[in-house]
Amino acid sequence: RPGIRCEHNSQFDSKLLGSLSARYLMKKGFELRANIGSSYRVPNFEELYYYFVDSNHDVRGNENLNPENGYSTFINLKKRSWFNDISLINNLKFSYIDLSDKIDLAIVNTTPLQYQYINIDSFKLMGFTLDNSFKRNGFTFNLGATYQGIARINENETNGEDGFLYNFQVNTSASYFYKKWNTSFTMLLKYNGEQENYIANGTDDDGNSLFTKATTDAYSWLDASVKKSFFDNTIDLTIGSRNLFDITNVNVSNASVGDVHTSNNSALLLGYGRSYYLKLLYNLNF
Repeated sequence: RPGIRCEHNSQFDSKLLGSLSARYLMKKGFELRANIGSSYRVPNFEELYYYFVDSNHDVRGNENLNPENGYSTFINLKKRSWFNDISLINNLKFSYIDLSDKIDLAIVNTTPLQYQYINIDSFKLMGFTLDNSFKRNGFTFNLGATYQGIARINENETNGEDGFLYNFQVNTSASYFYKKWNTSFTMLLKYNGEQENYIANGTDDDGNSLFTKATTDAYSWLDASVKKSFFDNTIDLTIGSRNLFDITNVNVSNASVGDVHTSNNSALLLGYGRSYYLKLLYNLNF
């Protein structure tokens, strides 16, 4: 299945994109898919104009960002199984992405610690993902794990590091629909393993930046909600909570050069703490 798309943007250049996808159905519930295509993404509002600066944080957007360009490749092997009233779906995925001008949040100053959205000359991602889904009656359970490596290359840095840095993630969700009450209960849990990044840390004899690894600690994120439908599913009422573990800052080790009076640890702002919400949705049936 070949495809072509033209994307127009009033602020950035228009772009012609192409893709090619294929599917092969095999015996015993196996399915193989592959896709390759060009990639293009313009910066969003936060990446351009975000500004959060106080005594502990300094995170800023960048109005001079360029759009991302590159290509991506995905291969997916899926297996479906049925055992009476139990449904199982297993997915094994491989992905490879190669981008120029990748937009990313980077450390632009170590003391004080400052973050800003920048363009990276070259960005490469290679990853393997295993997703599993279990369904029985009104209960659904999903468990997924991803192991991926990321390489960021800055061609203007003489001592720049271009090796892959690897990260492990686990995504879990569980939901139960109680038919008698017409109510759904949902929980979402994500574990992010330690993430390493290269940061500028001093200079050599010629004045070129030297780079060391900074490590962002592992953390977990938990959301939960209850959804109730009324009047033949015309009105949906949802009560929920985000960030139940109350994650705000995550420690970043080796983020600055330390001496006897300073620490080489700092913090990265991830959220504003635990929050609660109430959502009322009215469905128009035409």
